[in-house]
Amino acid sequence: MKIYIAGPMTGLPLYNRPAFNRKACELISKGYTPIHTADMPLGLEYEDYMEESFKRLKECEAVLLLEDWDLSPGAMREVYFAHQNGIRIARSLEELEKVSV
Repeated sequence: MKIYIAGPMTGLPLYNRPAFNRKACELISKGYTPIHTADMPLGLEYEDYMEESFKRLKECEAVLLLEDWDLSPGAMREVYFAHQNGIRIARSLEELEKVSV
């Protein structure tokens, strides 16, 4: 199952990439395929990142939220997109595993 990781990036050290990578490793260890945009190159326009996030999100069955996701306008847009497209949303790996059953 492909799981999209959503969380804050802008204004955080290293764009919060370590948190995305840790969560991706955790998902892989549980047999999931993690998808996120923290691997994209720096220097693109904000809307280019968002467009790519929606493209990747469309491929996923669920969204897993990182801590403080609700402080990120981009992550909030991703959650709204997921909600509008019937993609399940989980706040933790435990919750994800419950909705995956």
